[in-house]
Amino acid sequence: MAYIPFLNNAYFTAKVGIGTAGPSQIFEVSTTDYGVGKFTGNTDGGTGYVAAVVEIESNSNGRGRGVYLTHRDSTDTTDSEWYSGVPYTGTGYTIGNAPYGTSVNSDTGPAVLAQSRFFIHKNGDVGIGTTTPDQKLTVEGNIELGTGGYIYGDTTTPYLRLNNAVGTVLGYGAGYISLGPSFTYSNASGELFRIQSSNGDVGINTTSPDFKLDVEGTFGVSDLPDNLTSVSALVADEITGPELITNGDFENGGANWNGSQTSPATVTFSGGKATIVSPNGESAYRQQSILVPTNTYKATVDIVVRSGSAKLQWGTGTNASSSVMSATGSYVFYKTIPATNADALFYIARSGACDVDFDNVSVKQVTSASNQIQKRELGTGAFGPTPVGSYLPLAGGTMTGDLKLNDNVDLYLGTGNDFQAYHDGSNTYLRNLTGDLFIRQDRVDASMIFQCDDGAGGLETYFQLEGASGGASPFTVFPDSSTLAFGSGHDMRLYHNNGGFIDNYTGVLQFTNYADDSDIVFRSDNGSGGVENYIQIDGSEGRTTFNKTIRLNDNVQLQIGSSNDAYITHNGTNTYFVNGVGNLEITNDTNDGDIIFKCDNGSGGVSAYLTLDGSITKMIASKDIHFDGTVKATFGSNATPASIYYNGNGDVDTGTETVANVAIATYTAAFFDFVIKKGLNVRSGTVYACHDGDTTPLVQFTETSTQDLGDTSDVTLSVDISGTNMRLLATVTSDDWSVKSLIRAI
Repeated sequence: MAYIPFLNNAYFTAKVGIGTAGPSQIFEVSTTDYGVGKFTGNTDGGTGYVAAVVEIESNSNGRGRGVYLTHRDSTDTTDSEWYSGVPYTGTGYTIGNAPYGTSVNSDTGPAVLAQSRFFIHKNGDVGIGTTTPDQKLTVEGNIELGTGGYIYGDTTTPYLRLNNAVGTVLGYGAGYISLGPSFTYSNASGELFRIQSSNGDVGINTTSPDFKLDVEGTFGVSDLPDNLTSVSALVADEITGPELITNGDFENGGANWNGSQTSPATVTFSGGKATIVSPNGESAYRQQSILVPTNTYKATVDIVVRSGSAKLQWGTGTNASSSVMSATGSYVFYKTIPATNADALFYIARSGACDVDFDNVSVKQVTSASNQIQKRELGTGAFGPTPVGSYLPLAGGTMTGDLKLNDNVDLYLGTGNDFQAYHDGSNTYLRNLTGDLFIRQDRVDASMIFQCDDGAGGLETYFQLEGASGGASPFTVFPDSSTLAFGSGHDMRLYHNNGGFIDNYTGVLQFTNYADDSDIVFRSDNGSGGVENYIQIDGSEGRTTFNKTIRLNDNVQLQIGSSNDAYITHNGTNTYFVNGVGNLEITNDTNDGDIIFKCDNGSGGVSAYLTLDGSITKMIASKDIHFDGTVKATFGSNATPASIYYNGNGDVDTGTETVANVAIATYTAAFFDFVIKKGLNVRSGTVYACHDGDTTPLVQFTETSTQDLGDTSDVTLSVDISGTNMRLLATVTSDDWSVKSLIRAI
């Protein structure tokens, strides 16, 4: 033991050795025993001193504070120097090493932060292999559990989290398990297994399972219990919509593809393919208005990869996703578009530097699945060939039970889902998307009957396609009182109700025969048990033939002309032939034929009154011709006519009155045949008159008359010119004489 007193604040420069006579350091303890030394403080438990402290530091700034150890001598450079204590920065406690031979008291010596192997931060976080732990324990590198080793968490919310570039995962090499948001397993080929976080659906080889277990591909069943003789499986046959990509085979070059590229990237179209060559510049070609949020799509593409990789990109922006392809082959991808992705673009694009050909690009919406329950006998490792029980069979089998499809579940027929049948909860729909729709009844002489609700809680036959027609041509039967209606408002109706009816309520009712030179014929019973043509619209002759009488009721017009210019009508008393425009011509083109006007003869029969005789070219009046009032019978041309007409002037009072007149511009002479009468006093005769036509014409007249019967001397006749007329005047000295005349004017 050595005891060396020190003076206060005095420096001791000699070397002190305990257990050694030749100390190499200021203070050195050496022993051959197991122990080195012991420092004990606060032995009496004083409250003022709670701990014993041993502090070794190389400098007052704290650099290298702690314990420093070299394993061997200075000639052994293979070993490291070790230190324990507070590193250069002073942020925590560290244990570490550094290559042997560095200067202990230099900034690059062993007690530096960069050489830490174990670190306790001043906040309590522990780091192994790191001096910046951000958890209670942070390990930079691998952790190995020995045999029987476990990792425990608390009993309330324990979890283990390992992160990498793809998120929260557990994995080794190319295979990893993703813990969120859905539980998935992936390898270098892509995702192989998934449990959906939203509903618990499990997908094997599919990223969008539609069922509690959705397997993309085939699967087998083996090693089942001895008492299990059959197994049921839900088989989902994928149903896709129409093709959404136009010119996906690039046979029309880049038509319908809208591209963008940044030099030095290039996109070319040749030989029915698209080629992207990109050192690393932007290059993408797209088609727009294809993708709809929340819909699921299936994309297929053939690529040839000469270098690098390519991708299909779904949408743009923060919610876009890509399907990467790194090898030559044919690819199939499924993608459900997020609800937040409003960009409907679909791209073929580069993925880094590449030289890739694209061909046969296809995008179709996965609309639904025709789900089938198939119960199969067990075979070795898979389903056997024989269906069991009332279930849907495989192709070629026989279904022995009912088939029930719930509301809004479609029944699809055809490779392209060309025929669809479904019920939406209210109505039933049959849809045919390609070709013709045939509904056939192949049973001999059997009918096809269409029934519907009768409006009173029962069923009634609405029409029947009659197959058993007794050898006659097939026909369609509509029961009495049923109506065949056309138009959204039932505007045109065809029905039978104690007779056949065609009713039209809006627009024009049109009958059209487009067959060349063919007729439209209206036939009916002829009153003798047969059927005859009543009206025939002759397509070859361009005319309408009426084979039976046409009857128009009172006040109904037979109108002729585009503007109803002429018509024939009967008002219940009289019949009228009316022409409103142009001339009215009555023509008989029969050679030597007549036009005959007949009428009642007053004796209960009918006689010819006027005959236009075509053979002798004369008009024959077989009855008297009567001219009312002053109506003229005119002869000759319109310029120089001769007329005969009656003047019915009756009473002549005292004074001079005009008895008759003729127009001097038309007539030069007139013969006034007159009768003068008052009671039994009568005189008759003729006044001959003429004028010279001058501007102030002179007139001459001569009266020739009979001898009086009685005395007519009170009446004197004369002729004058007044204005444009030559007048016959009667001058009377007493009233109540009657003077009437028949004028013959030339």
